Amino acid sequence: LGASDLCALGLATHYLSSESLSTLLDDNAHLLFDGCQSAADVDARLRELGAGTSIPPAPPTAATRHAAIIASCFDGDSVTAIAAALRADGSAFALETLGVLERQSPTSLVATLWLLRTCRGKPLRE
Repeated sequence: LGASDLCALGLATHYLSSESLSTLLDDNAHLLFDGCQSAADVDARLRELGAGTSIPPAPPTAATRHAAIIASCFDGDSVTAIAAALRADGSAFALETLGVLERQSPTSLVATLWLLRTCRGKPLRE
C-alpha cells in the first residue's frame, strides 16, 4: 500500500514528504515534540511539518479499485460473516481474498478482527 491508499483507508493520519520525514527522524527529532502535552499537540506539530505537502498521486491499487467490495464484504460482525460475504460476492477479487483468508490461522483472523473493530478510531497509544 502506498501513502494515498493508507490515507484513503484511514490507516495513516498524516503524510510527510521525504524531507520532512528526514527532519522527524533526525537525532534531534525529540526537540520537535518538546512541550507537547497531548495528542492534539503532536497532531498540530505533524500537520505543521506536513504543511504544503500533498499526497502524491498513485496508480490505482487493489485497495482503491475494490474499495466497494472491501467495504461491503468486510462489514460483517465475524470472520464467518466476512467469508460468507466474499463467497456471495463471487467476483475474482472476492474469491481470491477468501482464498487468502482460508489459508490463515482462524484464531489469528478472529483476534485481528476483534482488534481492528475494538480499536477503530482510537489513537495508536490506546
